[in-house]
This record gives sequence, structure tokens and C-alpha cells, in this order.
Amino acid sequence: SLGSNYKKVLSQEFAGRKPTAEDEAREAVRRNRASVDEDGVVFRSHIDGSKHRFNAEVSLGIQHQLGADIMFAFDELTSLLHPYDYQVESLARTHRWAQRSLDHHWKLTAQNPDRPYQQLYGVLQGAQYEDLRREAAQTLSTMKSAGTELEELGAAGEEFDGFGLGGALEKENLGKIVSWLTSELPDNKPRHLLGISEPDDFFKAIEAGADTFDCVNPSRVARNSAIYTPDGRVNLTNARFKRDFTPLVEGCGCYTCRNYTTAYVHHLYKSHEILAATLGTIHNEWFTVHLVDSIRESIRERRYTEFKEEVLSRFYGSTRSSS
Repeated sequence: SLGSNYKKVLSQEFAGRKPTAEDEAREAVRRNRASVDEDGVVFRSHIDGSKHRFNAEVSLGIQHQLGADIMFAFDELTSLLHPYDYQVESLARTHRWAQRSLDHHWKLTAQNPDRPYQQLYGVLQGAQYEDLRREAAQTLSTMKSAGTELEELGAAGEEFDGFGLGGALEKENLGKIVSWLTSELPDNKPRHLLGISEPDDFFKAIEAGADTFDCVNPSRVARNSAIYTPDGRVNLTNARFKRDFTPLVEGCGCYTCRNYTTAYVHHLYKSHEILAATLGTIHNEWFTVHLVDSIRESIRERRYTEFKEEVLSRFYGSTRSSS
């Protein structure tokens, strides 16, 4: 993906107002180090100003070399502030990039038969527009690798292994947008929702048909001195933790809680030690994974509704539990 930098650029550029024309949106991106064309994107380094071009083939080549178990097709992440006409243009370009990603993935796979297979997911864009979201799901769920070279390699006619539900999402419309996508996707392939990790978002997404998730938020929260607990987010720089010699969360099975006290982690944060963010991240990641494991278990045991009420009422208070 072009990544969140694209969204951040536009959010900063048009804070408090919407763009008046699509060329204004393009100009905002151009001025802020990212330049998009049919081939791909050029980033200008914030360190030395050097230019770096990425496209579908470069992206898939890097992911293959890294040995990633799950890879994602190259795509353009637009902002909710982009006008509809630009969203249409961008989505069509993302689909052309998706075809190139799929073709290059299968070319590399066929040329390296001894490597463990790496799965490739197509990324569904379309911002807040139902017609574009449904078009994205329909297009990518039927897309197949093609071309003379792939036919010769015996790698033509292959599909995406799963789908990344991406793009700019408003929190209040999360469930609705995910439902648009999942209703168009095949039931036998995983649906991976990109960029969510808050407890209420998990429940909304799961109810809408999402299977797996990823997000930097557990790490970002930890870098800002906060940890997740069953009773909500807690800032560990607060003075009350200075002499708290219990784990961050009683009964937590993470490495941090099994080996360090709250007082020590508080000290690390107050001293600006890098270990603080590391230990906080370990805890937040464990909390997040454990929560999703528990949601899965509650579904199996047919007590999902009660479990959701318990988790959300405790984490946020009673106002959020019924949402």
C-alpha cells in the first residue's frame, strides 16, 4: 500500500474542510513527498531528499525476498477527503496494480518452486462509497493471473488467496463497510481487516464477517506510555504506579507481567528508557491476541453476546457495551 502517509497528507492539508477539486487533492500529495502515476509511486526521502520508486513488481519482489507468509497487493490508499471522481480513478488504478501484483507473484512463485508457498491477498479500496466497495470486492474476487509467460510457466488462472479489507474507514461506519465487502466475497477465503485493534472495533468487524486483523496501535499506545487492561487504557506515567509492585494486570500471562512489576515499568517510562516501550508493546500485543482468542472461544461456546457485553462494559463503561 502507499500507506497511511497518503491519508495523513490530506488530513493535514484539508483540516476542517473538504477539497474543492480533485486536482487540489493531487497537488497536496505532490507537495508532500508522494507522487502517484500509472506505474506506481515516487517517495522523496525525508532524510536526504532522494527519490524512491515503488510499484507492484518492486513491492512483490521485496515481500517475496522477505519470506512473508502473507503478502498484500500494491494499492493506493486514498483519504475520505478525496472527491468521488478521484476515488473512481484511484480504484481503477489499484485494480490494474492488483493484476500486476497477482501476475508477478505467480511468476516468482513458479520460478522458485523449492520455496515455501507465500499467500497473496488483494486489497479492497473504495473509501466510504458502497458502489466502489462492492465493485472492488467483485473485481478482486474474480481476478486471475494471466499472460503468455505465466501460461508457459503453468501459473496462469490463479486467484488471490485472501483479501485485505483496506482503505480509509470512519469508526462509526466500520461494521457497515465491512459488511458490504464480505457480502460480495467468497466464503472459503480469509477476510483480513487492515488497521484496527480497539476492542469495540473487533466486535463490530467480527459481526460483519472479518476473520483476522492487524494494526500498529498496540505498539503506538505503548510508545505513548499506555497499556491495555480489562478496565480500559491506563497511562503508566501516573504517580500512583510509583510503588505498585504488582504486575501490570493480575493474572496476565505476557512476558512483561510475568517478569516485571508495574513500578519498574513506570520507572522505565519516567526515565525515557527504550525498554519501556518494548515491555509495554509485549503486554499490549498479548492483551490484543488474548482478547481475540477469547472472542473465538465465546463463539464456539455460544456465549458471544454475553461475553461482548462483559468486555465492553468493563473496558469502556456501560455506554459502549450495547453498541
